[in-house]
Amino acid sequence: MTAPASYSESLMPPPAAQILAMWQGTLVVQMMHVAADQNLFGRLGEAPRTSGDLAQETGTHRSSLHRLLRALAGLGLLRSVPDGWELTPLGVAASELGDPATWAEEAFAELGRAIASGRPAMTYSHGCTAFAYLAEHPDDAAAFDRFMSVLNAGESEAVADAYDFAGVETLVDVGGGNGSLLAEVLRRRPCLHGVLLDLPRTVAAALPVVEAVGDRCEIVAGDFFAAVPRGADAYLASHVIHDWDETQAVTILQRIREAISPDGRLLIVEMVVPTDDTPHPAWMLDMTMLALTGGMERTEDEYADLLARAGFRLERVIPTRSPVSVLEAVPC
Repeated sequence: MTAPASYSESLMPPPAAQILAMWQGTLVVQMMHVAADQNLFGRLGEAPRTSGDLAQETGTHRSSLHRLLRALAGLGLLRSVPDGWELTPLGVAASELGDPATWAEEAFAELGRAIASGRPAMTYSHGCTAFAYLAEHPDDAAAFDRFMSVLNAGESEAVADAYDFAGVETLVDVGGGNGSLLAEVLRRRPCLHGVLLDLPRTVAAALPVVEAVGDRCEIVAGDFFAAVPRGADAYLASHVIHDWDETQAVTILQRIREAISPDGRLLIVEMVVPTDDTPHPAWMLDMTMLALTGGMERTEDEYADLLARAGFRLERVIPTRSPVSVLEAVPC
């Protein structure tokens, strides 16, 4: 006798319907654009509103807007209440993240050429990688920074919970961005001294974040491809290595290897790609790297190989309660 399907299996749509839902991803993005253009999430963040009220405020067709709101509810972004519609937690997140970036969508449209050539899709859509593009477009860069802050909310705490920084006296955060992770570690370790290294325009935005621990945090403007501060007993690279191809990633690791003390530790914070088909956000992030930066997500073995080429030995991989892990390596 054939065993009955599980409850979850019985609710799954047929394969063809699941494929159609994937194809409709582009339509979902356009729905989100319209919602952003009309500030629907912002308006609903104030109080529940009816379709009619929102149509009048936005000057849109009432029935058509109602259908959009109903579809957004079907995606879990809104829910129907007696007073109309209100945001769900997912809708609140959509409001905080803002409108999908048009420049990134244009790059995603060139994914086929990226796969055919091995070059970042951004080089076809914009003639440069995402880093060069954002450097020349400050408004998009500011929106991207806000997006990443919301997206990575809670990650600093998760990393600091998972890794024991006991025994570390000086921690250099290589490419540490606005300093949020370093500040969280310093907050928990009052005897620890920190050094934040990033490009001049990046560290300029770090001051408010590290202000509370400013007496124990040195800010250094520099390029990690050229050199990193020397002699620390621990180096941190969070969401840095995955941004770059093999050659560039090895170069960054070599600069750290040149600077680190003989008994120091290197801590890489990244998503680690599963070796099976276990669902994980690393899969889609890997496609994003292919499109925007030319970087990639890596398996544990791939990180071990990369580290070995730069003079490190991977000691262990520590999971966190967020999607990232801490890869601990030592000089060899």
